[in-house]
Amino acid sequence: MKISYQLLTLTACLTAGSSASGGEDSFAKILRHEASLLAIQNDSSKSGLFPTNTSRPSGWRIAISPSVSYQRFGKLNINGRANNRSSMIPSLLGAGSETLPDIGSATSFGDRSYTNGFVNQTGPTADTGRTWFWGYQNESQVTATGDLVMSAIGNRAIYQEAYSDPFRHQSSETLDGITPRLDFQISPPSGHQLPFQNILVSLAYFSDDMNNSFTSFTGNQTLDRYRLDFRDTFETSNLILPGAGYSGTAAGPGVTIANLPGSREVIETLTGTETAMVGNVVNLDVNINNLSLAIGPTIEGVIASNWTWQASAGPTFNFYQYKLRQSEQAMGTVNGIDTLIGTGFRDSESGHEFGIGIFVRGSLQRQINEQWRLRCFIQAEIAESFEVSNGASSVDIDPSGYSVGLGATFSY
Repeated sequence: MKISYQLLTLTACLTAGSSASGGEDSFAKILRHEASLLAIQNDSSKSGLFPTNTSRPSGWRIAISPSVSYQRFGKLNINGRANNRSSMIPSLLGAGSETLPDIGSATSFGDRSYTNGFVNQTGPTADTGRTWFWGYQNESQVTATGDLVMSAIGNRAIYQEAYSDPFRHQSSETLDGITPRLDFQISPPSGHQLPFQNILVSLAYFSDDMNNSFTSFTGNQTLDRYRLDFRDTFETSNLILPGAGYSGTAAGPGVTIANLPGSREVIETLTGTETAMVGNVVNLDVNINNLSLAIGPTIEGVIASNWTWQASAGPTFNFYQYKLRQSEQAMGTVNGIDTLIGTGFRDSESGHEFGIGIFVRGSLQRQINEQWRLRCFIQAEIAESFEVSNGASSVDIDPSGYSVGLGATFSY
């Protein structure tokens, strides 16, 4: 435009020079002046000092925005169940037992060995029920009525256990962490009439690990130990007994007494109790990795000088990678000392899921210079939930949450 203008000026000068009297010198001066202007303008255009086109670039423009955000990813609803059962738990205290003295049954003929004497069988015992093959040690064994008392000692251990019902664990956990993001703001060429200023393409990566523990059942084991004091009384009041220390022989003869005691008394005395506490501890570990792509139009407006706001919304496309690990170990405590029961249980389940959601974002920006802006934003997202299970336990993952972040934008 400027070169055309100069040419018109030259043409006007030629016309003015030809019509003016004595104007040849004036015409020459004007011509030289205009030629100088044309040369200067031509050199300036080449050097860029006076660009020939100052209009806005007409192509697509991209702004890159790296940022870091705190992301509250969502909730994990845990339904935990154990593989170990209380029926699989052995006794930590030993089994119940009973040790009886060698005194036979009180209702059957037999040889009887006491701590302070003996009453054995002889040949006629089966017919008469009596024997001369007996003996005793102390005068105190003879009662005031003349009966003879024999004593013996035994032992008994009684084992008992009680367990709670299997416990199905239910709880909720929240996943959160620091998320790196990379946003691209794509602006259409100037002159395109669109209801928005640019298109947001946002990539975000989130990773977190959650550990949850519970006890699937508890129980206690007890072992009660008793001393058994046996007291057999033989009816000898109608006999004249030999003195203490008497010991009859199998061959006899001698004073005969009944082989069967007239009565038997057993006294149980608790001598001690052992206890053990038992529980099955379950650990659930869930690891989630999420790569998210959000795409949506962006509108913006001016708040004040160098301050603008932006609002974006659109769909999100989420790729999830997960791993669910479960470990169990039955534990027992005996006399204050912890001990492992069995080898435990280990299981792991991994996989991936794909889900679609929607997002809404609001941003505030501060212009630093022509190319750089600082920004802060908050973003909310609603996404599809999915379930992870290993057969025993399951975790329902709801990835809906929000993010708050800071970043910078570079435009070119």
